[in-house]
Amino acid sequence: MELEKMLPYDLELLIEKAQEILKQKESVNLTHHEFIEANYHLSKCPFCGCEHIVKNGHHNGAQRFKCKNCQRTFGLTNNTFLYHAQQPYGNWIRFIQGEMRHMTLKAQAEELNVSIPTCFSMRHKLYEAVSAKRESVQLQGEIQTDFTYAGINLKGTRPRQYAKNQ
Repeated sequence: MELEKMLPYDLELLIEKAQEILKQKESVNLTHHEFIEANYHLSKCPFCGCEHIVKNGHHNGAQRFKCKNCQRTFGLTNNTFLYHAQQPYGNWIRFIQGEMRHMTLKAQAEELNVSIPTCFSMRHKLYEAVSAKRESVQLQGEIQTDFTYAGINLKGTRPRQYAKNQ
């Protein structure tokens, strides 16, 4: 059913259901490994792209896999910003929401009940992941740009004035 054709009552029910699902997924106690295992299915090796992978035990409660092609082992979070992440999934969701609201590191640290260096590390992990994703995107079709004036600092670019007696 298309959203534009839905009745207001049906839209409200849809919004309520979406908020309910979001609250379940934002559970602070849910680790990112548990969330990913419950919601995603791994279909190929993150190293060679081969689709012939098998389960290969658990490590710290997280499912491990092995590629039959390259023989490398990996987990669900390989090549994601959650790789080696110590914070629960709910903290990551709240941190990303804080970043979208332009919150300071100090404010986010207080909200998440973690240290400022932890938030700093989380910010850099997130920004590196976004940057990597942005670099891999290929634009297609008609693309338009809007030029915006951005002031630049030319301090130190003026040629030196030499003494007249030289």
